[in-house]
Amino acid sequence: MAERVPEFALVLGAFLGLVVLASGLLLTDDPTTTALLALALSLPPFAYAVHHSEDPTTALPPGIVLKAGLGLAGVA
Repeated sequence: MAERVPEFALVLGAFLGLVVLASGLLLTDDPTTTALLALALSLPPFAYAVHHSEDPTTALPPGIVLKAGLGLAGVA
């Protein structure tokens, strides 16, 4: 019954990061600090998912990570 589900940590981290990012961009005028705070809140669940997954490529598929990184680099 007490089985770890690292994929849920990804969902939780993405949700927390997006909520902080959206509310910070709507309510403040400092997008840099907001983005860094959202990143700081979403990274620990992602690290937990990769660390506790039996096969980290199932938790974070390399193709999706590459596309997301290229997309963020294009925006930056």
